[in-house]
Amino acid sequence: MSSIKVTSLAIAASLLAGSAYAADLIVVDPVVDMASPKVYDAYIGIIGTAGGTTNVGPFGGVGVVIGVDVDVTDVVYIGADLRGTGYFDGGGYTGFEILGLGRLGFHATEGVDFYLTGGVGHFASVGPNSNTYYTVGVGADFDIAESLVLRTEITASGGFGVAPDTAQGTVGLLWSF
Repeated sequence: MSSIKVTSLAIAASLLAGSAYAADLIVVDPVVDMASPKVYDAYIGIIGTAGGTTNVGPFGGVGVVIGVDVDVTDVVYIGADLRGTGYFDGGGYTGFEILGLGRLGFHATEGVDFYLTGGVGHFASVGPNSNTYYTVGVGADFDIAESLVLRTEITASGGFGVAPDTAQGTVGLLWSF
């Protein structure tokens, strides 16, 4: 072979080998999604509640709730909501409650959250029993559709400075947006 052919083949071989080597050096970093499952959720909904108190007896009510949850970490969140509920007993309408609650919770799974709650409420009675009180409790939220949440909650309430004298269970259907 002529020296030109040999030189041309040697250059072509080195170029091809160099290209293959350079292609092997390309490294693609994996994509890491650092977003938490829920960063910020606002919601509105309807609630139903039933309970009893040591001095009045059993009661039930229906109401509305509006609130917000904000993630502190991927697992822990804080939230707050405001509720308005009309109450009834065996004799009919008994009064209206405004309740403000704070929540500290954690995302147990992608569709289940557990939380502790506490706040202050005021019950405006049709009779002489209007009062302001504290409430504490526990609850769980269950995602049942993309923007629909089932809320369950158990609370105890009482006048400031005394032990709780009222127990209450609440179930709600919330629409998050």
